[in-house]
Amino acid sequence: MSDVKKSKVFFECDPADKSAWVKAAKSNPKGSSKLDAWIIKTLNDAVSRIDLPQPEWMTFSPALNHVLIKAKIFKKQELIERIKEDSIFNIEGIDRNNIAELNAWYLSENIIKGQEKISS
Repeated sequence: MSDVKKSKVFFECDPADKSAWVKAAKSNPKGSSKLDAWIIKTLNDAVSRIDLPQPEWMTFSPALNHVLIKAKIFKKQELIERIKEDSIFNIEGIDRNNIAELNAWYLSENIIKGQEKISS
């Protein structure tokens, strides 16, 4: 996935904390021993245990909202692009009801004109 956009995060921390993080990353028996990979995995694990609030534009059923948030789709434009690329079908947990709901939303938003509905 070399075309995935990356973002950088910088923050101040206590040197003792950083030292502990580096040691934890190096002692990690699973995966990479790089600090950045360890931090990303640790933060993503923490986020997966939290019920994130849905964006204001996301007015779907609770089940579809959950699937989209779990897939880290927080921007309307990102969802539109995923639909256009047909990569929406690769989202873990998406089902026929979700596809039908997205199809109705996609058409009602006038995102497409004169095109057929999302394939299922």
